[in-house]
Amino acid sequence: MKSVWIIGAGVVLVGAIVGLGLKLQHDEATTTTGATPAEGQSVNWLIVGGGGTPEQNQISIEDDVLLAQQSFPNDGITLFAGGPGSSGVQVSEPRKHSMARKRLGDLFSPANRDTKYVPTRVVSAGPSTREQILSRLQTNLTGSEPLLVYFAGHGDMGATARENLISTWGNDTVTVADVATMLDEHQQRPVKLAMTSCFSGGFAEFLFKEADAQKGPSEQLRCGVFASTWDLEAGGCDPDPVRGNHEGFGIHFLHALSGADRDKNPILVDLDGDGVSLLEAFTAARIASKSIDVPTSTSERILREYAAPDGNATESVSLPEEDRVIAELLKREGLGSVDEAAEKFAEIQLKMSDIQQKIDAASTAETVAFRTVAAALVAKWPAVGDPWHPDFEPTLAQHGDEILKYLDGSNLYAEYQMAAGKVLKISDELAELQVQSAPLERIVRAAENLQLAAVLKTESPEKFQLFERVRACENEPLK
Repeated sequence: MKSVWIIGAGVVLVGAIVGLGLKLQHDEATTTTGATPAEGQSVNWLIVGGGGTPEQNQISIEDDVLLAQQSFPNDGITLFAGGPGSSGVQVSEPRKHSMARKRLGDLFSPANRDTKYVPTRVVSAGPSTREQILSRLQTNLTGSEPLLVYFAGHGDMGATARENLISTWGNDTVTVADVATMLDEHQQRPVKLAMTSCFSGGFAEFLFKEADAQKGPSEQLRCGVFASTWDLEAGGCDPDPVRGNHEGFGIHFLHALSGADRDKNPILVDLDGDGVSLLEAFTAARIASKSIDVPTSTSERILREYAAPDGNATESVSLPEEDRVIAELLKREGLGSVDEAAEKFAEIQLKMSDIQQKIDAASTAETVAFRTVAAALVAKWPAVGDPWHPDFEPTLAQHGDEILKYLDGSNLYAEYQMAAGKVLKISDELAELQVQSAPLERIVRAAENLQLAAVLKTESPEKFQLFERVRACENEPLK
């Protein structure tokens, strides 16, 4: 696909803003929680939201951050996007453009023109920069009660899981290895992570010293739940101002912490009656989400590191959360067994592989077509590809009709439109298959977790104790 000047990312909030002639359909109230605590005061949670640029701060992420502020007990600190008083939350809104401007925009930068930016509503202690994140984390690692760290934003995939990262304000990053190193050096209290970003499962590696499984598990207690595996994208970054249209792990997970579904109807989340835990809310989100998310956890990471897939399993293990995911999703998907789900999942994966190859080929053709027509345009009107150039507006005013006439009669432009349309069509097909695939993969992984836990208990009781310790951390009620 052709290059464009866009960097994606997102994060949190809620409130009343007018866009599209509609009042935003948000019902989470704004909050003052998350400002700087008193000097020396220890906090219970740290919320980090937003990405590297305003384009990464979609309103759905902002909404999730505000909901997190309300959902977490006691006191905490929030770092959000550009910080207090900044204006950088992206909201969809159809905009009026001249036809020439629209055509040129679609060609040279096909994104973000039908959006606006509004002031942040999140009360925060500062921007979500790399420096602030690591500094706030370090200064809150002492004490005895667990520290909950919640990240709502954007992530990217590295060559290995420990190299996965989150996007931070100012176009910087924080990697899994950065977090693990910080904890190795300073952690005195248990740390729990909850993350909604793409490829967030890579942060499960913080279980290990230096985020390296070969160096063994950390001596300090760490656990977490994540919206996706280390190598898969996640949903939930949406500039749509209507909260009811948002879908993804975060909205389901955060509402489940209060014992409700996304529509605030009471649901059974607290299975053991001792208060809702990360694990229980995570289980509810795995069942309820209809997005592309395939959530994972640190306890699952333990199983997949230490239990052999073909190992011997003579011990029985009770994991009611996995049983529940399997039963509920089989029912929702109209399937009779895990084997049926696995077979359907494999079929969809083959289709997705085939479509991805088609996307790659179509994107190459689109890039060639774009370069050809763009070169022809700038040869006639040099400033049309650069809206910041002082000659852009005069060129548009003087030659707008001529540009439109040229494009309407250009075979090169017609070829580009066909190529771009083909990429969009095939990409939509892939997106639909990803949504169909996600619940099937959740079923398959839950069944694998049950099998792997039995193998681990049978073949490595010591590592099974580690699994139980991490799972107990995930299942401890929030305080």
